Amino acid sequence: MKQKFLLLKSQDHKELIIKELAELDAGKFSVVCQEKHAADAVKKYLANPGRLMDMLRSDNMFPPGHVMDRLINAISELIESEEKESMELVVDDMDLIENSGEHVFIMEEPAEEVASLDELLDEEIEDDFIDDIDVKTDDPIDSSIDQISIDETLTDDEE
Repeated sequence: MKQKFLLLKSQDHKELIIKELAELDAGKFSVVCQEKHAADAVKKYLANPGRLMDMLRSDNMFPPGHVMDRLINAISELIESEEKESMELVVDDMDLIENSGEHVFIMEEPAEEVASLDELLDEEIEDDFIDDIDVKTDDPIDSSIDQISIDETLTDDEE
């Protein structure tokens, strides 16, 4: 999933505005969240990234750790710059999966060749695979039904 974070300083530089956008279609981003933070509070917590992370995360915007690290670096760069009014941070999870071995599961190639379904279906069953028990006659549960003699018909005379 691709995401963009637009970092903007307000007109009076008293607020930091963070817009989170998600790629819904190839190349088409839509705003999914917008948060505003006091610029003074952000400056105060720049020295303590853990506290800044706690301040930036909310119920609406909760980026994972690897994204939050990049976001904090971009915020730091924007806040410390007098010339920059905005920044754009683009995050692509596929880049993380392809380029980083620390944060993702690594799929290893199987050590031996896996049999295809056709090969499994075509295998012959070995004779010693089937037990010597004859399923029809050596049933451990006696399910035979004793014959019960029933008077075939009762006539009205016998009543």
